[in-house]
Amino acid sequence: MHEWSLAEGIIATISDECSRLSVDSVSDVDLSVGELAQIELPVLREALRSLKKGTVMSGCRIHISQEKTAFRCRKCGRNWSFSDSRKELEPLGDGGDNAVHYIPSSINAFISCPSCGSPDFDISSGFGLRISRFKPGGRRI
Repeated sequence: MHEWSLAEGIIATISDECSRLSVDSVSDVDLSVGELAQIELPVLREALRSLKKGTVMSGCRIHISQEKTAFRCRKCGRNWSFSDSRKELEPLGDGGDNAVHYIPSSINAFISCPSCGSPDFDISSGFGLRISRFKPGGRRI
């Protein structure tokens, strides 16, 4: 489960930043998870809850929002969503989107623009995971 590795990375990143800022605790963390990353949010929440113990994040509240994925065709300019293209993934099996679950950047090989059929498009939102904000709880003296 890559959610546990992601949780470790989130905690390490925030811990490093707290060290740089001489902060000894964090009260709130806001995460944005892209729909295309297909991260199991309940698993990520559980991993963070478990792994944050004994770290600068041990007492913090974690807020996770999911960002919808949007695409933009480079050929015709059409904008569309990931949910609009899931049917193209169905022949790949396992609910249709298993192929991009492990390698989201491979999406161009599996779907195309619904207007012109071009596989040349950009992912304009909803790709990956980011720490949107974290609120320090206290500074070291």
